[in-house]
Order: sequence, then C-alpha cells, then structure tokens
Amino acid sequence: MQDRDSEIPADRTSRRQSRKYWPGLAISLLGLAVLIQLTMLGRDTFREFPRLISDLGQPAAWRSARYSQGRRFAQYIRFLNQVIPPEGRVVLPPDSAAPRAIATTPLMQFFLLPRRVINCTGPDCLETLSLQDTAVLVTGGFPGPEILSQGRLEQFDADWGVLLPLEQAPNNPPPPQGYSHATEIARDFLLATAWLASLTLGGFMFVRQLLSPTWGTARLALGYGLGLALLTLLLALASLVGIPLGRETVLAITLLLPGAAGASHLVRRKQAIPSDQGTVEQTPASKPTRLDPWPVLFVLLAGLAALFSFGQGFHATDELVLWGVKGYGIATDGAIRSVTQWGTNTVAYPLHIPLAIAASRLLLGEALPAAKLVFPAYALALSLLLYQTLRQLGLRRAIAGLATLAAITTPLVFRHGTLAYANLALSFYLFAALALLALAVALRDPPPAPGILLLSGAMFASAAWTRPEGLAFSWLMMGVALLAAYFIRKVWIGWRRLALLISPLLAYSAFWLWLNSEVYSLPLGRAGLAGEAAEQFLSGNLHLQEALYIIRYLPAGLLEAGSWGLLGILTLLVLLVLLFIVGLRRLHRTKGLDEFPGKATASAALIMALCGWVYLLAIAGLYYLASYDTAHDISWWVSTGLDRMLMPGLLLAWAGGVGWLQVLIPGLTEPPVPK
Repeated sequence: MQDRDSEIPADRTSRRQSRKYWPGLAISLLGLAVLIQLTMLGRDTFREFPRLISDLGQPAAWRSARYSQGRRFAQYIRFLNQVIPPEGRVVLPPDSAAPRAIATTPLMQFFLLPRRVINCTGPDCLETLSLQDTAVLVTGGFPGPEILSQGRLEQFDADWGVLLPLEQAPNNPPPPQGYSHATEIARDFLLATAWLASLTLGGFMFVRQLLSPTWGTARLALGYGLGLALLTLLLALASLVGIPLGRETVLAITLLLPGAAGASHLVRRKQAIPSDQGTVEQTPASKPTRLDPWPVLFVLLAGLAALFSFGQGFHATDELVLWGVKGYGIATDGAIRSVTQWGTNTVAYPLHIPLAIAASRLLLGEALPAAKLVFPAYALALSLLLYQTLRQLGLRRAIAGLATLAAITTPLVFRHGTLAYANLALSFYLFAALALLALAVALRDPPPAPGILLLSGAMFASAAWTRPEGLAFSWLMMGVALLAAYFIRKVWIGWRRLALLISPLLAYSAFWLWLNSEVYSLPLGRAGLAGEAAEQFLSGNLHLQEALYIIRYLPAGLLEAGSWGLLGILTLLVLLVLLFIVGLRRLHRTKGLDEFPGKATASAALIMALCGWVYLLAIAGLYYLASYDTAHDISWWVSTGLDRMLMPGLLLAWAGGVGWLQVLIPGLTEPPVPK
C-alpha cells in the first residue's frame, strides 16, 4: 500500500514535467511552419515589390490591365479610352481574329466602362449591325476592307487599332486619374480606411450588445463583417424599391448604421436580449492583463496585403469578369436590376461583393481603387476572429497566435486577401457563425445566451449573401453543428433559442427569393444543372470515374504546398491525432472517465472540426454535381477553383483540431481562473 501511494507523487511530477515541455514543442513546430510559409511569401513578395512600387502612380485601370494581361494591353486600353466616347458602343472581334482577352466581353466591359460592349461571334456579324456611334476594335484582319472603308481607322500599333465613325467628333476625355505624389496615395488610402472604419463602428455597436467583452478584438472583426453586410443588404433593398444607388445613398446608409445601433442600444436597456456573458470556460484568455502583440502582427500582414491589393488593381480572372465588372456596372447604372448585363451569368450570384465594390466606387471613385481594400480588411477580420476563437477555446496566447499565422500566411489565404473574390468573405462569415454557435452550445448548463445565437444567425445570413452556395451551405452547417452538439454534449438549445438562431437566415431566404425574381428573371447558364444531374444519376449514369477523380484530388489538393503551404499537411496530421483521441475517449468512458477538465472547450473545438470536415466533403459532393456539366469536364472544374472552395472547411478543421488537441497534449491551455 505504501509503495502504491509513493507512485502517485511520482506520476504527478511526470505530468508536470510533460506539461512544461509540450507547449515548447508545439510552439517550436508551429513557429517553424510559420517561418517556412513566411519565406515562401517573402520570396514572391520581394520579386513583385519593385515593379509594384514603380506602377503605383499609374491610373487604376492601367494597373489592372497591366497585371492582368501585360503592358501592351494596358497601353491599348488607355488608347481606347482616349479615342472612344464614353456614350458610344464597342464591337469586339471574334475569338478567331483576336487575342482571347480582347475578344472576351466581360473583360472588355470592365476596362471600357461606361461604354456598351458587343461581342462579334463571326467575321460577318458587322453586315447586319449599324455602325452609327459604334467603334470596332481592329485586330488580326478583322474587320474586312469593306467595313474599314466605312469609318476612320485609328491605329494603336501595327496589329491593333480601332475603327471610329466618320462623323464622330474628336474625343477629348479628361486625363486618366493617377498619382504624382505619395501623399495623394496616402490621402485616398486614409479616406477608404475611414469609410471601412465607420462601417466597422456601426457593426461593432450592434455586436457589443450581443457578445461579451471577453471576445476582445474579435468584436471589431465581427463588427466589420456585420457592418459591410448590412450596408450591401440595405443598398439592395433600396434599389429594389426604386431608390437610385448613388453617392448620397451610400453615404446615408453608412451614417445610418451607427445611429440605428445606438437606438437599438437604448431599446435594449428597457427590454434586452441577454448577451453572451463569457467564454465556455473562464480562463486567463478571457481576462487580458497586458498588451497583446499578436493583433499588431495581423495588422502588418493585412497592410502588406492591402498594398498588393490596390497596387495591382483588379487583375485576376473573376475579379474582372465577375465581381468587379458587376460592381462597376451597378455603380454605372445606379441599380441592381441590370446586373445580368454585366459580366458572366452562369448562376444567380448574391450581390454582397458587387454592391460593396459599387458602394466604394460611388463614394470614393476608382483612383486607388478603394474597393480593393475591402478584401485585406476581411483578411484582418478573419485573423482577429481566428485568434480570439482559439483564445476562447483556452489555448495559450503564443499557440493561438502561431496557429493563426499558420492559417493566414498560407499562399492561398494571403493571396485571397489581395483579390476581389468572394471566397475569403465567405470563409470569414461561416467561420464566425460556426465558432459562435459551437462555443454557445458546448455548455450543458447554463443554456446559451440568446445574443450569441442571434449573432451567429446573422453571420450565417451574411454567408448566404456572399456566394451562390452560401445559402444551402449555411443551412447545412447550422444543422450539422446543432446535431453535433446534441450527440457530443447532449445539448438541445430549445425552440425559442432555435427560433432566434434561424430567424436571420429565414429572413434572408425570403429576401433572396424576392431579389432573385426581380433581378435574375431570365434563364441562366447553369441554373438547371442540378436537375439534369439528378435525371442522369437516376438513369444509371453515375459518373464513377469523375467521383474517383475528385476523391483522389481532395487529399492531394490539401497537400499542395503552392496553395496551402504546410497548413493542409498539419490539418491532416491533426485529424489523425483526433481520430486517435476519439478511440482513447471511448476507452475512458468504459472506465467512468467521461468528464475531464476542459471538456466543454474541447467539445466546442470538436464541433468546429467536425463542421470543417463535413464542409470539405460537401464541397466534394458539389463538384461531383458539377461533373454533369457538358461544357467542361471535371478536370477543368477542379483545376479552376476547388482549392479556394475548400477554404472555409479547412480553416474550421484547423482551428477546431488545434483547439481539441488540448485533450491529448498537456500545457496547451491556460490554467483555469481561480473561482
């Protein structure tokens, strides 16, 4: 008996020693991963930096064209904008007679705004087209001599030019807006930052009523996402009821948000919705006692992303042919009903990103372009939210900070912080919604506060407003999180709290049905793909080869260092560890060890990780559906966008997995706050 008692202190001493060494090992491994990824980013950054700085003084349209198609194309676009009147229309050459960029209607729509662009599908298309007030782009022997004789040829170089109407008066446009001094760039940058900060303030004033101060800077991040989503939703509503979208409308709604938040605060003082009162389990993470350096690092990274974002303008494919041109088109027309006339129209796209771009253009112009700062701001918001979520899960400050850097310094995530794509915004909203929900439902007692559930629902609705798959995936992931909470923690939030959670998404769903019927009334390119796929599947056409292709690519894609750095490898390793832990926990349950310190936070992390992996599988299912598209084979679909579609799921799987490692590895979390 005495020998057995003597073993207990020795065992405790061993645990203390392991608790001392494990955090250091985790910090070293995460730090090495971050260092490798920063080296990868730095290599690409330093290569582009000199050219970027030298081009900053050029007009935004020139920079967009330069980084999209090259210097010659940029000079050609400048030439066309100088000689073609803004009220004219432009005929593009067919694909067979011109470089692909010049023959692509959405691309040239962006660069030739506000001019109307017509695509010539064949060499003879001009025979039935009136050339009055019409300019024809001249390339590769197009148009023929008979058409050339009907107008005035202006040659850009030996191969490219434009045919103008004979009676057209010389066009004398104002010089394109560029920069001659760094102070001018700083002025426009600060104006754009002030506008985004005002939206953040409006959103924050709502968030602070619903979420505890223990969430720290995450409340600012959530305020940015909520403020921008409310702005674009109100702009869409204004346009649907007939209010023109102009600078005054954008400014009025921007100023309205803080006022509305203040009014709601006064109402809440009489009849309040209780906010979240703290973390799942109180730790020193919820009581900051000294300056936290990690948000400063996130701001510096976001600043670097912002420099590349506005410095390169709109240059990636979907920036130009989808989100950017639709945003600029809405700003040009002052309405959303004409959005299908701009850019690609394969599906009914939610208008959050186009309206954010339109609002920026209307309010601040396009010299910077200010709209490109929206996306580095999303990167910063995601960084702050991810970091504070890991802190809410109880992780030590250094581990939470390095795990966040490991996520945001991956090449794909950082690159999307510089691009006007919707994927990073969707990742932010879904991560926010599921992190809030997981942390709210992980406790068995007391029940989750209504405020945090309402805020989670608002983030789900914002995700639905961001990308076409957002609505279906928001409902799916909400259901997965609630089911996981029930089976993991035996938690049911009750019907009243469930109504609060789903009410924002229900309201948005009704709004989307209205907007969809008003804006997307005509048939779209791939609107019937789901029905066609179901019909073929039921007839026995199972696309097994395509399914195997997706299954093989998914893990290989996560291991692709050019996209994910080391994050994919680390996340898969964490998954293996989690599966090992699940096995251990089952053994522990048979010994009566179901409960253990940190169970609630570990359960919240497990819910997040589970949602992340379900999301990844759901994306694989979505691409299986896309394999029934007859226009492209599955390899085209996978190579052109699967990596960025995985972003929300991988971030959830990473954060949840790291948070749940506290079950196996001692010392990752802060010690509990003494009661």
